[in-house]
Amino acid sequence: MAALCIGVDKYEHMSDLNNAAHDAESIHQKLKSIPNCNSMLLPSHKTSTAGALLAAVSSFLKDSELQNDPPKVLKFFYAG
Repeated sequence: MAALCIGVDKYEHMSDLNNAAHDAESIHQKLKSIPNCNSMLLPSHKTSTAGALLAAVSSFLKDSELQNDPPKVLKFFYAG
């Protein structure tokens, strides 16, 4: 299994959130405790714009570990 956990607290045109990044971190830590689970946490500074977020997701999907041994399950967790 592989997972990408994203938490966005800061927004340009809306009120900021307080716990989205923390929620993503919590899910990421739980997933990392699963044997053979490749979980990646996207730090807040990589989600500051839509372009940055899409680039980070694309980079995750192109990761050599995922490409060399594709997971049977790929999870995305987004809080924000």
